[in-house]
Amino acid sequence: MPSDEPQASGSTGGRVVIDEKQVQEADAAITEAVGAFVSEFESLWGRWENVAPAYVIESTLLELCTELSFYPPTSRPSVNRRR
Repeated sequence: MPSDEPQASGSTGGRVVIDEKQVQEADAAITEAVGAFVSEFESLWGRWENVAPAYVIESTLLELCTELSFYPPTSRPSVNRRR
């Protein structure tokens, strides 16, 4: 008989119970981190008058994706990830 609890497939092919409260807490923390990132990012505007804003945005997103690619989805980030 199927469970009434929400479930998602795990990366190993098994079933994992989703804790909705933890998902909400994670979403709130992510929103906070993104807000802090955007505030820091906004401080870059206007520093280099001869650099197109699109270049700054594209380079920032590429660097962010590169940094996040070092975090496998099934493990916690390491302090000494690649440097």
